[in-house]
Amino acid sequence: MRRVYRPGSTDCQPMQAPTPPQVSGPPYEQFLALVARSGMDIGRHGTYTEAYFEERARLYCSLLQQGEMMKITSEVTFPPVRNWFETTQDRPRLETALLRIAALNYCRNAWGQEQSWEATFVR
Repeated sequence: MRRVYRPGSTDCQPMQAPTPPQVSGPPYEQFLALVARSGMDIGRHGTYTEAYFEERARLYCSLLQQGEMMKITSEVTFPPVRNWFETTQDRPRLETALLRIAALNYCRNAWGQEQSWEATFVR
């Protein structure tokens, strides 16, 4: 078990996984709120329906639980094209928001991994 010194302490204590924040409301509504706060217009992305959200959330949770960080990067960077007329602008940012909400709601035990992925791959 890895141990660390906490700020202001002289005792070496066991490392603990970060605690996920509390969530409220249905996951898809959380996603829409995060997208809006990020300044993106979900109206320009008609494929981001609740069904699409649920499908991608299951995929991301599965990849997180398998530790497939590079596959997550690939999925976020190159999401599937469902509508050729939909703009590609913001799609990686939308996928990152989807990943974050999925981890908070469907696979909370992998939330720390999701946060590590964001810290490493999101610029």
